[in-house]
Amino acid sequence: RDVDPEVVVQAVEDGVRKMGYDEFSLLSLSCSDYLALPAVGLEIKNRLKHENVTLSLPSQRVDRFDENIAHIIGGNKKGGITFAPEAGTQRMRDIINKGLTNEELLRGVKTAFLEGWSTVKLYFMIGLPGELDSDVLGITETVRWLQTECRDPDNKRRRLRVHLTISNFTPKPHTPFQWHTVSTPEFERKQRLLRDAFRFWRAGGLKVNYTGTRISAMEDFIGRGDRRLCPVMLHAWEYGAMNDAWWEGTDESFRNWDRAIEDAGLTWKYRQGGGGGGGGRGK
Repeated sequence: RDVDPEVVVQAVEDGVRKMGYDEFSLLSLSCSDYLALPAVGLEIKNRLKHENVTLSLPSQRVDRFDENIAHIIGGNKKGGITFAPEAGTQRMRDIINKGLTNEELLRGVKTAFLEGWSTVKLYFMIGLPGELDSDVLGITETVRWLQTECRDPDNKRRRLRVHLTISNFTPKPHTPFQWHTVSTPEFERKQRLLRDAFRFWRAGGLKVNYTGTRISAMEDFIGRGDRRLCPVMLHAWEYGAMNDAWWEGTDESFRNWDRAIEDAGLTWKYRQGGGGGGGGRGK
């Protein structure tokens, strides 16, 4: 199902020449799995070498990021580059079948750093099945280790900057973890655990963003519901719920969803229980 390389190159070239854009991105479920990516990138660079354009990619597999991919993305100005290790310990990555070792993570991040990216964006999740507090704190240890190992031999003062996004795991239907229970109080506790750990961060070069637990509650409620949730979604919209993920509108949106859920005789309380173990079926 791969798109023909010439089709991709021609689409980019037409877009640049006809619309005047100087930045573009190649999008897919997993760009790193597109075997023609290096060839496509080089051809785009060759055809548009006088246009000063910048090619970027979405979050990609860190274990497949190498010098070849590094050379075809970016431009004169290196922006951020995004990887998703998902979990902070090898044990946890094995549980979710991430297929990523610490060595592969370091190799990919270090390659990006040495190829000119001073800032790397990393995505992690908390609340994963079987997760322990040590796995949560493993996120801080992993970031500290990456910053320690990524050094520029030609510039001793240059340091790796990391932008972290900490998301809350929300199970999806028809996946191995679809019945995994989730708990808003547990998400909040684990976020506090990380905040406390990062509060004493001495290395610098770190920015951390946390996904709101209420946004995750909405995502979980809708994601694991069936067609009977359609009236709830309609009522929430009629009450004014929209742009729910915008931080300035979260309070109002949550109140609107709360009203719609209450109208349907349902409740959020299934998320207010204890730890996120198994056995969430029917909740």
